[in-house]
Amino acid sequence: MTERDERGVVRKAEDALDRATEPEYERKYASHPGPPVDEADMVAEQQREGAAVWAGPGVPAVTDAQWKGLVASPG
Repeated sequence: MTERDERGVVRKAEDALDRATEPEYERKYASHPGPPVDEADMVAEQQREGAAVWAGPGVPAVTDAQWKGLVASPG
């Protein structure tokens, strides 16, 4: 297999993985619809999510989504 063939195989595998793991809904802290454009876009999204973190007495720091998952998860 040539290097060009390997790149094609890797690209196909990455595309299949991206399609299989694509979220069913828009990301809550995204600055725009669709996938992140670049690393800076992902960092900004993480910072917006981090700004929404809260904690309480005896409760570790959690995001809104983590809290909802904890409360809504079957137990």
